[in-house]
Amino acid sequence: MAGGKLLVGTKFVQRLALDDAELATLIGHEVAHAVAERHREELTEALRIKAEHPSIPLDVLMIQLRHGVVFADSFVGALTHPGE
Repeated sequence: MAGGKLLVGTKFVQRLALDDAELATLIGHEVAHAVAERHREELTEALRIKAEHPSIPLDVLMIQLRHGVVFADSFVGALTHPGE
């Protein structure tokens, strides 16, 4: 679901007759999908910004995106021209 939320319905679990270990495996599998999707989205955004501002290292962009930095023109300018 949006925002990385998981929805597990009681009827679904009962119908599949999942024990605790199986349910934990199912939830862990779905969490892995949510985490992977977030990383793909971060990389896509970092690559988009990198194409517009090639002087900014990709690892810097990834770290900044992971910490929720919004890339306004002034911020990108500070990264490309430090100390000005």
